[in-house]
Amino acid sequence: VDETIADVIETDLGTFPVDDYFPDGIDTVLSSLRKYVSLKGIDCSLLSSSLCDETQLSDAEQSSDTVKPNDSGHTLVNGTYTPTSDVSDLASISSLVHTICNAENSEIAIEAYSSDDSAGLTIQSMSTNAKSAMSDELMFNQYVVALSDGVEKTDGSFLFDDKPAHHYADTITSDAFKTSVELGCQSIKILNIWMWFAHKLNEAVKGCDKGRSDAYTSIDEAAALWLGNPTPSNDVGGLLFEMTESIGRMFNSVDEDNSEMVHLNRQIINRLLFAQEIFSDDKNRCASDPDTVDDLRIIVKEIFSFTSAVLAQGLIHSMLDQRDEKEKREYVELFSFAFLPLLNTCGRGEEFDILYDMLVIKKFDEADTDDVLNAIQNFYNCLGFTCDDIGNYGLRPGCTDSDLSLDNMMGYSPVNSTKTNMLAKLDLDAVAIVQLMSIENYDLARDIYVNGYSYYDYDNAEYGFVSLYDLTQSATIGYDDFTTYKLFQDYFQQSPGDLADETITNALDQQSNFVNASGPQRLEAVKTVISNIISYVSSLEAFHFAVDQCNSNSETAITAWDGGVALIIGSIESGSPNNDGYFLYATSKAMCDDFATCAEENGSYANNQLIQRFTQGQKQITEKSCSNVQQTLEAIESLLAIPLIQSML
Repeated sequence: VDETIADVIETDLGTFPVDDYFPDGIDTVLSSLRKYVSLKGIDCSLLSSSLCDETQLSDAEQSSDTVKPNDSGHTLVNGTYTPTSDVSDLASISSLVHTICNAENSEIAIEAYSSDDSAGLTIQSMSTNAKSAMSDELMFNQYVVALSDGVEKTDGSFLFDDKPAHHYADTITSDAFKTSVELGCQSIKILNIWMWFAHKLNEAVKGCDKGRSDAYTSIDEAAALWLGNPTPSNDVGGLLFEMTESIGRMFNSVDEDNSEMVHLNRQIINRLLFAQEIFSDDKNRCASDPDTVDDLRIIVKEIFSFTSAVLAQGLIHSMLDQRDEKEKREYVELFSFAFLPLLNTCGRGEEFDILYDMLVIKKFDEADTDDVLNAIQNFYNCLGFTCDDIGNYGLRPGCTDSDLSLDNMMGYSPVNSTKTNMLAKLDLDAVAIVQLMSIENYDLARDIYVNGYSYYDYDNAEYGFVSLYDLTQSATIGYDDFTTYKLFQDYFQQSPGDLADETITNALDQQSNFVNASGPQRLEAVKTVISNIISYVSSLEAFHFAVDQCNSNSETAITAWDGGVALIIGSIESGSPNNDGYFLYATSKAMCDDFATCAEENGSYANNQLIQRFTQGQKQITEKSCSNVQQTLEAIESLLAIPLIQSML
């Protein structure tokens, strides 16, 4: 697996008996064993050893001394990416994929899939070891949430197709191989290798966050998994790079600056190079510069968006490609398994369920093509890519980014739609927290709550990633000179932010009032605090700050006003009457049935009036009618109180 590991073990342990064990020190031996466990994808839960405890990393392991440099000059995609570390073994996974995809029959393919570890691990282990390797990674856990369809009665673990849900990729791939070698070949790329690629990027971020000087090696490994070694032209055994090239050309998406490469591959490779460049001058930059991890997180998040767009292209291609009906349904189902769970991360569960039912449960019907295409296009903004990123399939016209209505939030048009839309995506953190709590992954839910995931303030590097926790503190606007804030403070003897944070923390940790609370009760408490305190008070803070700035700085005032609207509505609200949001706007929709206050537009009469008042206030700020905007805000506060009162009744 790694010559360096073997040399350390032989030198320090050798053959029994020896006069002096551990001449290099026990930390060096443990570090080598840890690296072996990682490379082989060994399930730490089965090993049951502190060897796997990342909190006990030795100084030796945190150094780059054991990283094998790329002395051979090995490159990926004809010099497009030159790894800093030696990833030639992992890049040879191209050969393994070639062997699998060109196997004479499914039995031979399955044997190579499950047993061939020539690349340092088997492709099957990318799934079967995923639970231990990716338990603290958001995307993997959200796939588990989306695909789980049952619970094991003996231990309460989640199931997919009567098998462990955490092994969903192996379950789907194994079934695909039973259908055909070709279908299994596609499955290992878009399920097993795709998620392991994402894992390596997450591993780089986690390593950087811990100040490890070898974090850059995970970037190289991710590049090796996407790019691999060169394969013959039109070889079905190519990795994700070749697959993206093949599918992307169906969408007329050749990159304008590089006709040799499709647009999405160019975006992905550029960002892999950006990530590599972070460490080009200083391998220890993660330890020396605390801002490095945020830089890396942004790059990795953007890579995830573009790789998600690749899966979207794959699903669209599978629906529109000229195949016989049976084969088309098989490929549509496979790409649905790969792509649809991403839609569930956007919080609109009912739309996910409808599409999953159409494409997987009932099988694809060509008559539904336009409906499916229109439905998935509504998720592009949430997933971080555009219609232009997808392109047009053949002569078929694609969507345009104006169709995505980023400048329309339930009838309200922000002045700066891009900035407002980014802030509104904080509700995606709420989605993630709720989903993680539903599978009892409280540690990762806490991490998303505290550190954030969905919103990065590009305009102010001091803020960086903004989290829901940040909204409970004075880490953003920090404006508290308004009546509602003072009422909270006087009544609870603490700020509304501290009250919200204390409640969420206690619910996540099952302490204080939540010691005897069930999982669903704790989840509901967190949802309620996010919508009825954080969304509510943060939006009022922004609105009141806008009024305060109206006379002196109208640009700041209008930005704050748009932000207040974003914190009430969020990014995932749709025209559906269903309660698909996580901010206060959704609470009003949820209450309307019980109180007979539902409206055809915006879900409730109160919401209808809110949108009108939001628009009125924006106009008044623009016209510097500052005394009038104060009156408008008073009307808004009265309307926002309605769902809060209804929630208590």
